[in-house]
Amino acid sequence: MTVDSDPSLVPVSVVTGDPSAVLPEGPVVTLPDPLLPLIPPPSLSPLITPSVASLNDDVVYAGNTVEERNDLLIELIEIQASLSLESNPWLLRGDFNEITHPEEHSSPAASQISCPMIEFNTCLNQLEVCDLRYHGEKFTWSNKQPDIPIAKKLDRALINEHWLNTYPRSLAKFLAPEFSDHTPCCIELDCPTPLAGSKPFKFFNYLTLHPDFLTLVEEAWTCTENENHSLSLLSVKQKELKRVLKQLNKDNFSDIQKRVLEANSLFTDAHVLSLRQPTSDHFATEKELHEKLLFLKKVEEEYYKQLSRINWLKCGDSNTSYFHKVAKARKAFNAIIILISTTGIEATSPQDIGNLAVAHFLSILGPPTPQTTPVMIDSVAGMIRTNRFSCSPEQAQVSLGCLPLKT
Repeated sequence: MTVDSDPSLVPVSVVTGDPSAVLPEGPVVTLPDPLLPLIPPPSLSPLITPSVASLNDDVVYAGNTVEERNDLLIELIEIQASLSLESNPWLLRGDFNEITHPEEHSSPAASQISCPMIEFNTCLNQLEVCDLRYHGEKFTWSNKQPDIPIAKKLDRALINEHWLNTYPRSLAKFLAPEFSDHTPCCIELDCPTPLAGSKPFKFFNYLTLHPDFLTLVEEAWTCTENENHSLSLLSVKQKELKRVLKQLNKDNFSDIQKRVLEANSLFTDAHVLSLRQPTSDHFATEKELHEKLLFLKKVEEEYYKQLSRINWLKCGDSNTSYFHKVAKARKAFNAIIILISTTGIEATSPQDIGNLAVAHFLSILGPPTPQTTPVMIDSVAGMIRTNRFSCSPEQAQVSLGCLPLKT
């Protein structure tokens, strides 16, 4: 379906897997906000004009049986192919009546991956969609039976890569259920991301590939040498090393994607020139540019591996679109924009988010100063009075005591 910038015109397609199915009363409700216009995405999508913003929004209501859900999955694949949704922003949301992993089931007995889960995940991979980042409760449905309480994540908002490119700051909010056993889902197209200030230093593994890496590290570490071996000296060394590594990354690997494209263009031109004029100089230039291109591609591969945190990818997967999709999806999904305290208060600013995180871990790790008891104090005082656990002042006795420890 197409959504125009006028919020009063919001047609929605409801996919059930059965064209003749009659939906029960009130299973799916789609309500646009009449007070807020649809925010044009910040990217330069070909679908965006100065007055109209377009997107595809399908609402799913899956059946209770495996057969009905399989029909739904087949229909979703057909809809994607017929409407060319793989090349347009696509939002797929609703009740899928299936989970993707046992962790999305509240019962400890549901610890095995079932065949319906595998089929559901296979369909999502074929559609190339993933969960839109969200906040709210983990489970979206409950059976409301006190005797056998069960909760699952049956409702989800799925997006494709083009949606993520067009609406990078979109967010799904799963709110508290009122009259339904499902949680309502609110989609925000432009959720502001809090400014976190300067980014912390991150060591990229590809820096070790640079031929001057070890030399620069050694020089940065030894240039601050002195006789003081305190922790302050260690801090000075680390700061100097961080400065050197940041400069190394900036001078040689910044905007690595652009560097790879430029190196590939230079290599292509050199290759054509060497075929047109096969001289020693042209062959040498082509070889040099080819080695540089391979090196930069290796750096780009290491960058995306570390960014997407997928360490099991083989070399055959390097520099493919899969790297970009996984890295982009993880970065968007893992962004922290809201934290909710135990009292239900939302923290949205970087300062409030930081304070809430610190308070949470303080409650886990305990108070800053450990509690002492009179028994503990008396025990330590007794050890001090009797000189227990104190070393002998004689060096010979210390040496004799250490000799049996040698192997």
